[in-house]
Amino acid sequence: MSVTFQGKTLVVDGQTLQMPWLVLDAIEHGDKVFVLFDPDSYLLDPAYKKMRRQGAPAIKNLLALDKAGTKLWEADLPEPSDY
Repeated sequence: MSVTFQGKTLVVDGQTLQMPWLVLDAIEHGDKVFVLFDPDSYLLDPAYKKMRRQGAPAIKNLLALDKAGTKLWEADLPEPSDY
Protein backbone atom coordinates (compact mmCIF):
# COMPACT_ATOMS: atom_id res chain seq x y z
CA MET A 1 0.00 0.00 0.00
CA SER A 2 1.31 3.47 -0.81
CA VAL A 3 0.31 6.57 1.17
CA THR A 4 1.13 10.18 0.32
CA PHE A 5 -0.38 13.48 1.43
CA GLN A 6 -0.22 17.18 0.73
CA GLY A 7 -2.38 19.76 2.46
CA LYS A 8 -5.83 18.22 2.93
CA THR A 9 -5.29 15.63 0.19
CA LEU A 10 -4.47 12.04 1.13
CA VAL A 11 -3.68 9.49 -1.58
CA VAL A 12 -3.97 5.81 -0.68
CA ASP A 13 -3.02 3.33 -3.42
CA GLY A 14 -3.83 5.93 -6.07
CA GLN A 15 -7.22 6.83 -4.56
CA THR A 16 -7.49 10.52 -3.63
CA LEU A 17 -9.29 11.35 -0.40
CA GLN A 18 -10.07 14.87 0.83
CA MET A 19 -9.58 15.28 4.55
CA PRO A 20 -11.41 17.95 6.58
CA TRP A 21 -8.16 19.46 7.91
CA LEU A 22 -4.51 19.69 6.88
CA VAL A 23 -2.70 16.39 7.30
CA LEU A 24 0.38 16.60 9.51
CA ASP A 25 1.34 12.95 9.00
CA ALA A 26 -0.08 9.78 7.50
CA ILE A 27 1.43 6.32 7.67
CA GLU A 28 0.39 2.85 6.73
CA HIS A 29 0.60 -0.08 9.07
CA GLY A 30 -0.72 -3.43 7.98
CA ASP A 31 -4.02 -2.83 6.25
CA LYS A 32 -4.69 0.53 7.95
CA VAL A 33 -3.71 4.15 7.33
CA PHE A 34 -3.24 6.35 10.38
CA VAL A 35 -3.84 10.05 9.81
CA LEU A 36 -2.82 12.87 12.14
CA PHE A 37 -4.35 16.28 11.44
CA ASP A 38 -2.29 19.44 11.91
CA PRO A 39 -3.72 21.11 15.04
CA ASP A 40 -2.82 24.59 13.76
CA SER A 41 -5.15 24.06 10.78
CA TYR A 42 -8.21 24.01 13.01
CA LEU A 43 -7.12 25.64 16.28
CA LEU A 44 -6.37 28.87 14.41
CA ASP A 45 -9.54 28.67 12.29
CA PRO A 46 -12.03 31.39 13.38
CA ALA A 47 -15.02 29.21 12.47
CA TYR A 48 -13.71 26.37 14.65
CA LYS A 49 -13.09 28.77 17.55
CA LYS A 50 -16.66 30.05 17.24
CA MET A 51 -18.07 26.50 17.16
CA ARG A 52 -16.08 25.59 20.29
CA ARG A 53 -17.36 28.69 22.14
CA GLN A 54 -20.88 27.55 21.26
CA GLY A 55 -20.21 24.14 22.84
CA ALA A 56 -19.20 22.00 19.87
CA PRO A 57 -16.92 19.09 20.79
CA ALA A 58 -13.19 19.33 20.15
CA ILE A 59 -11.86 17.79 16.96
CA LYS A 60 -10.41 14.33 17.27
CA ASN A 61 -7.22 14.66 15.26
CA LEU A 62 -6.05 11.03 14.97
CA LEU A 63 -7.96 8.50 12.91
CA ALA A 64 -7.53 5.18 11.20
CA LEU A 65 -8.80 4.42 7.70
CA ASP A 66 -8.93 1.27 5.66
CA LYS A 67 -7.29 1.34 2.24
CA ALA A 68 -10.64 2.29 0.65
CA GLY A 69 -10.72 5.43 2.81
CA THR A 70 -13.44 4.27 5.19
CA LYS A 71 -12.98 5.60 8.71
CA LEU A 72 -12.40 2.72 11.13
CA TRP A 73 -12.00 4.76 14.32
CA GLU A 74 -11.03 8.11 15.83
CA ALA A 75 -8.82 8.33 18.89
CA ASP A 76 -10.46 9.76 21.98
CA LEU A 77 -9.02 12.99 23.29
CA PRO A 78 -6.97 12.71 26.48
CA GLU A 79 -8.41 13.74 29.79
CA PRO A 80 -7.00 17.03 31.16
CA SER A 81 -4.90 15.02 33.63
CA ASP A 82 -3.28 13.18 30.67
CA TYR A 83 -1.71 16.28 29.15
